[in-house]
Amino acid sequence: RSILLHDALHDAMTGLPNRKMLKERSRAAFAGLSGERTGLALLVIDLDGFKAINDRYGHHTGDMVLVEVARRLQDTLSA
Repeated sequence: RSILLHDALHDAMTGLPNRKMLKERSRAAFAGLSGERTGLALLVIDLDGFKAINDRYGHHTGDMVLVEVARRLQDTLSA
């Protein structure tokens, strides 16, 4: 994969897949389910109080929180 493609499909700060990749993978997953009795799950995570972190401590601190959450998610999912 090219660097440009990676950049187009991942968040620059966290390295996690972005909405565009979510759409592409969702379409492919749903297309693969046609006629099969297979489940599909999507996990949505909302960081409660995140706006308060940005407001009180600034966007730089909020960015650090997002990067740390992303790292922990990646570590947990790859274990």
